[in-house]
Amino acid sequence: PTMNVQCGSTSVDVLEVVKIAKRAGVAIMAIYEGEKDKWEVEMKSDASPLTAANREANRVICEALSTLYPNLPIVSEENESLAYEERKNWQHHFCVDPLDGTKDFIKHGERSVYGQHRRLPGPHAHRWCGDNPRTGRRLLGRARPRCVQGGEW
Repeated sequence: PTMNVQCGSTSVDVLEVVKIAKRAGVAIMAIYEGEKDKWEVEMKSDASPLTAANREANRVICEALSTLYPNLPIVSEENESLAYEERKNWQHHFCVDPLDGTKDFIKHGERSVYGQHRRLPGPHAHRWCGDNPRTGRRLLGRARPRCVQGGEW
C-alpha cells in the first residue's frame, strides 16, 4: 500500500518516509545499546549535544530521502545551515530532526527520531512521522496552526 502526498511535481510516499525513520531508529539503537564511550558526545556551537547516533541517523535519513526524492531539498538540524536567500522560495522541503531528545538519549531516557515533511507557504500543511526505536511505537500525523492530529501507525 501507499499513502502519497503531492509536493509540487513530486509524489512522496509517506509510508516510505516512515520506513526511513524506522531504519534511522535501528541505527540509533545500535549506538545506544553499545558502549557509552563510543557515543562521541560533543557540543555544537549552540551548546546543544551531538552524538554519533545523531550523525548516523542523519546520514541514514538524508541519504534515503535524497535518493527517493532528489527534487525535494532537505533541511536537517545536523547539516550545514542554508542561507535564507537560498531557501526562501522553496515550496516544499523535508525538515529533519534525526534524534529528537539528544539530552534524554545521553541520560538513557526516552527518545524519538523524526523525519518531517513541510509544505511552505500555503495553508500550513505540515506532515510528520516519528519512530521511537526503544518502544517500537511509530506516529504519523499532520499539524495545522494550533492543532496536531496524529496517531499510531
